[in-house]
Amino acid sequence: MLRKDTSLSPNSNNPECIGLMDDIAEGTSQISALADDLANALDIPMNMREVASAASNLVLKASEMVESAKGFSVERDVEWFTTCRKQLDDTLESVLERRVTR
Repeated sequence: MLRKDTSLSPNSNNPECIGLMDDIAEGTSQISALADDLANALDIPMNMREVASAASNLVLKASEMVESAKGFSVERDVEWFTTCRKQLDDTLESVLERRVTR
């Protein structure tokens, strides 16, 4: 849902914009809970399957949030969001690789 203009700015009363903002607000509370889940999984003794699962869930939700944020974006910002998404994926891949090697 890439925008070439700023018609969907966060200050807009457009129903589509309001829906995107609602999605982001809901997602932030879910991100907080998922970050807590990951932190809990890092307690000793550490179970790498639990860590990988918690990290995967957090990255998935964060990736969804990045996609939602693109709804507010103008074309020049898409590269930044694409970089964010790639870093999330790379981090998850790193966590999962460690699970396999242990």
